[in-house]
Amino acid sequence: MSHEDQSLPRHQEGRDVRGPPQNPSHDPFESDRERRYRILFENSPLSLWEEDWSEVQDYFERLRVRGVTDLAAWFDEHPESVLECVRRVRVLDVNQVTLDLLHARDKQELVRNLEEFFTEASLDTFRQELIALASGKRHFEAESVHRTLTGEVIDVAVYLSVVPDAGTSSPTVLVSLLDITKRKRAEAELRRERKTLREMLEFQEHERRLIGYEIHDGLAQQLAGAILLLQSFREQRSASLPSESWSTFDAACQLLDEAMAESRRLIDSLRPLALEEDGVLPAIEALVGQVRDRWGLEVEYVPDVRFDRLAPTIESALFRIVQEALTNARRHSRSKRVRIALSEEADRLRVEIRDWGTGFDPHGIPPGHFGLEGIRERARLLGGEATIESAPGQGTSIHVHLPLSWPNGT
Repeated sequence: MSHEDQSLPRHQEGRDVRGPPQNPSHDPFESDRERRYRILFENSPLSLWEEDWSEVQDYFERLRVRGVTDLAAWFDEHPESVLECVRRVRVLDVNQVTLDLLHARDKQELVRNLEEFFTEASLDTFRQELIALASGKRHFEAESVHRTLTGEVIDVAVYLSVVPDAGTSSPTVLVSLLDITKRKRAEAELRRERKTLREMLEFQEHERRLIGYEIHDGLAQQLAGAILLLQSFREQRSASLPSESWSTFDAACQLLDEAMAESRRLIDSLRPLALEEDGVLPAIEALVGQVRDRWGLEVEYVPDVRFDRLAPTIESALFRIVQEALTNARRHSRSKRVRIALSEEADRLRVEIRDWGTGFDPHGIPPGHFGLEGIRERARLLGGEATIESAPGQGTSIHVHLPLSWPNGT
């Protein structure tokens, strides 16, 4: 890139707004084609701009003569050149949708205030347009942000095409703008909603762990202490009590042992140590073992995956999905057999949980039953999906797809 005499002769400003370029012709159908063009142009549901870029083309040529071969680097060093190119675009015509979109009273007002429509984002988009067309591309599309004459910021989709044959030697460019403000705001609202719900799920997991710690450090320790005291009492005073009293004593000890076992189960349910220390695969395996031992379910676990660990958020969601599915199978399906299969598909994790129980109508779930909906929501909030297939007498299949990675590993 040459840096000598970096100032270029400034274009003498003055845009005009007129109809499409005239191509003198003796064709008797020319006037009919012109009328059809005007009707289509003016009544298009999109904002349409017809522009003459010959002055921009001259600007590019002068840069090339001066040895500038990297237009992107030139714009990086001379950002004011982008606005200079804005001034060199000659607007030939716009339709009524354009005036309505940008809150301009007429075409003359729009052209006089053209630079006011640009924001930092739309100037960057225009910079990309310039680079694309200078490199020989004839089409360009992007999403950007513009400003109306009343100061309102709007999101737009920009489509640009170089007209192959406009009947003139000047390069004619057709630009269309589509107002996507509502869509972008809906997307932003959805992202905020998902972020809030993810934070709620993470907070819920945090609260589960805290409750687990409190049970462990409080109730469980007190139960353990009571059991030790009773064992000591038995050893020290066994001769002074009649034999019939020991049945009551042993029953009390049995209840304390069962309460201790239940507290351990609650702790493990609230904060599975295997999940925190070893990862989701061993944690599911431990969960399957507990279900087999405690409830007598025949659970087949097939982890056909290559990963060892996933992001904590994904691991937690996967574990809770499997946990909820096993709970539903145990409580409602009356199935004696459950199959859990994990597999990888590209960058997605596929989970299938199947039982051969009573089944149900997925569309007739009574109010207050949130287990299956919780599975769907956990999957959705991670950018995945969950589908439930069931019918009375046909068992239930839960299919879940989750991403294998998560932004920032959270």
